[in-house]
Amino acid sequence: MWPLPGGDDVAHVIRAITTFEPVALTVHGVSCSKKTGARIIFAKGRAIPIPAKKYVSYEASAVAELATQYRREPIATPCHIVARFYRDNRADVDNLAGGLLDILQKAKVIKNDGLVYALSVSKSGRCDGDPRVEVFIAPHPGAA
Repeated sequence: MWPLPGGDDVAHVIRAITTFEPVALTVHGVSCSKKTGARIIFAKGRAIPIPAKKYVSYEASAVAELATQYRREPIATPCHIVARFYRDNRADVDNLAGGLLDILQKAKVIKNDGLVYALSVSKSGRCDGDPRVEVFIAPHPGAA
């Protein structure tokens, strides 16, 4: 058998293959929650939640913007995401985070939001005329 880079440490080789370079992305526009203003429709006796029209519009523009910034294969290994929301109005960060993860998956930045092992979310009460969310994605420490 041929020598492996870094010695015979198989974990080292697996890490080298499955990790990725950190990614910094920005989505412009007033972020909104997927839950706030959601509608319920009934089909075949089942209640189906439909995201608010405002969220659907934001999602479409965010996915399009991310497509111009991220042109690689979707991240398919455990990752850590840090997100900072800049917006003037109040919103729960947990609701904003859920929508962001769905958008990152729909934009094919991450393969599945179940791969997010750590999530750090904060918001600023000021956006200085430039509402946006800044996202930093890095390999999760210990991902093998």
